Amino acid sequence: MTAYLRDLPAIRVGAPNRFAKGGAFDDAETVTSSEAERRARALMETSEAVVLIDQNLNPHKEIELFEVDEALLSSGAAIVLPARSAVTGLFLPCGIRVVTRASLNRPEDSHVPAEVVLPVDSGTFYGNETPQSAFTLAYELHKDRPIPQAKPEANRLALAASIGVDVLNGGWWCLGTLSAFADLPVDRAWRRYNYLFDFPGEMAGEIEASSREVRLRTGLPVQALGEDGSKAVRKLLSNWPPADMWTSFISDCNTIGGLAKSRIAPAYEQALQRVWPLGA
Repeated sequence: MTAYLRDLPAIRVGAPNRFAKGGAFDDAETVTSSEAERRARALMETSEAVVLIDQNLNPHKEIELFEVDEALLSSGAAIVLPARSAVTGLFLPCGIRVVTRASLNRPEDSHVPAEVVLPVDSGTFYGNETPQSAFTLAYELHKDRPIPQAKPEANRLALAASIGVDVLNGGWWCLGTLSAFADLPVDRAWRRYNYLFDFPGEMAGEIEASSREVRLRTGLPVQALGEDGSKAVRKLLSNWPPADMWTSFISDCNTIGGLAKSRIAPAYEQALQRVWPLGA
């Protein structure tokens, strides 16, 4: 048994920013983040699951036809459909979140993951509407991210702080990501760069200096690519979610067990071999 997303009640968590309007789920009601769980629970009186849409997501129309397998819906894990960043072009583990009563009531000691991230493309993720929203959101999305030991994953994570200065508030996005990688408190980091509002010409130098700090501190090969470099590298990115997003999902299915292990994991393993035959 499966469920199409279009057949589930949908909630937009927070008023959509001006770039995220339109697309799928036009009839989704809007609630604040503090109201989202209460409203989701209320909707579960008549539905097995609820679709939560991030306020920064402009979802692809076709994502409404995505089928969520019952083995995942009944697993107790929230189901995340990632989106492509409008700033970097990389996939982010956020966008659409499908929750059930079991996932909201999941015990902390459950062997089931709190969430599983499917390797799909739910839409375009913005968040760069203002300098502060770009900086803060980039920081939140990348804080506490472990530095991968494998070179492909480390290179891709480095791109998260290297691409973006060619788009609106992309420099602030880069600085927010770099601050997260440098493990700086977000408030202190924001104050550090506030002078750039008066001296915007110093932005490139700050990104270069902060990139050098992160390289020395973490070994992550971040680079200040500049506008032309950002455009060029973004064009080279695959349209598919990265291989490690696939392998993580397959691993989570094996952990969940049951049909998720016997049916879903092998299907995605076969798809992974076709999409990324040589790995990431």
